[in-house]
Amino acid sequence: MAAMLGTQLDFIFFFYGLAFILLGATCFAVRGRTPGDAWAW
Repeated sequence: MAAMLGTQLDFIFFFYGLAFILLGATCFAVRGRTPGDAWAW
């Protein structure tokens, strides 16, 4: 199992980073939609 994960680490890190980018884009989109909310701080 560890050998299989070791060979797939580039894909794991790619999707891990992609999740953070998508989370940031989602937060930015929500913030821009309603400027009077708590997101505006």
